[in-house]
Amino acid sequence: MSFPMDVKTAKTFIERSELITVKNFAKDTGDFTSLSEVDMQVIALGVGMARLKKEQHMIRKEPMDLTEFRPTNFDTDYKRKFDEAASSEEEDSDSSDDGKPRKGAAVDSDDEWNAVGNDR
Repeated sequence: MSFPMDVKTAKTFIERSELITVKNFAKDTGDFTSLSEVDMQVIALGVGMARLKKEQHMIRKEPMDLTEFRPTNFDTDYKRKFDEAASSEEEDSDSSDDGKPRKGAAVDSDDEWNAVGNDR
């Protein structure tokens, strides 16, 4: 099989110090629990590649300060969505007063999950 371009391969290993640095950085940012071991190894490999290319100055040593992102029009958008949700709930409650199930609503009689099986 041939590729349309030349592919260069290299045997590189992840340095333990780089992996420890990545893990500590992930702990500082709160990402440690959401990153898998392989994720952290890939990031550490990238740190190692930057070191080999003499581009370490481009890698952050400390995480940025956490700031909350809040759009300038957050309050008006939130109020509008809250008002829309409240009005749609009122419409839903008005339409089901006839005692009949709403269209698309699950009915217990046709739901197999409500059936109780015999113990074995």
